[in-house]
Amino acid sequence: MTENYQKIGQVIYNAADGIAKAGKEINALTDRFHFLFKKEMVTRKLVEDNGIKSGYIGKKYDDYKWVCLDTVVNFGITWVDDDEQSGWLAIQFSLLPDVDQFPGAAEPLLHILYTTTANGWGADNFKWDWKDDSFLYLEFNKLQTWVDEKGDKTPLSSLWEKEWAFSVPLTSINTTEDLRTQLIEPIIAIFSNEDIKGAFSRADKLLKFKVEENSFIILEPIASNSL
Repeated sequence: MTENYQKIGQVIYNAADGIAKAGKEINALTDRFHFLFKKEMVTRKLVEDNGIKSGYIGKKYDDYKWVCLDTVVNFGITWVDDDEQSGWLAIQFSLLPDVDQFPGAAEPLLHILYTTTANGWGADNFKWDWKDDSFLYLEFNKLQTWVDEKGDKTPLSSLWEKEWAFSVPLTSINTTEDLRTQLIEPIIAIFSNEDIKGAFSRADKLLKFKVEENSFIILEPIASNSL
């Protein structure tokens, strides 16, 4: 019996240690993403040096408040020709994706989100299963967009005016090159309106979807690299 308790204790210890290490890696990844995102936005002259600012950080915990399940970090965008901030680009980490929000998810996810709403993204805002009156659209089976009125499909050339998102298994982002090809390049392509199709084609680790009954359904099984 004592041996069994020791095994249980080791499992708990290893789980806590794993979460702590994952949190450290996620913080480092967020900082690196912020650096690369801002650098590319300034280099492309989409914003001034002070055009990207850290904003609201949202967190979602398990029912007992022991484990942080989701963290979303917002970055405010002030376009080069604007005087005021007009958009939020967010990176969200879902360590234990809610099955109602993200049906079919079986491992930790990373989401890139954009909105023009005043407060940016909260940890509970984004989902694949909308179950409401939104009209869902997909580009390249990867880029998710949605609007309130049918027929108001967002042209790729004006995505900076609307909301959009894409997702990738968290463990697929392991190197700076992964950050660039899977996250930064698709974002910059959208904001600069240059070779958006090509950027998403090169982002070969992004999840693919289909639209079915007001939900984004995973088209291909999740398969990612191990840490």
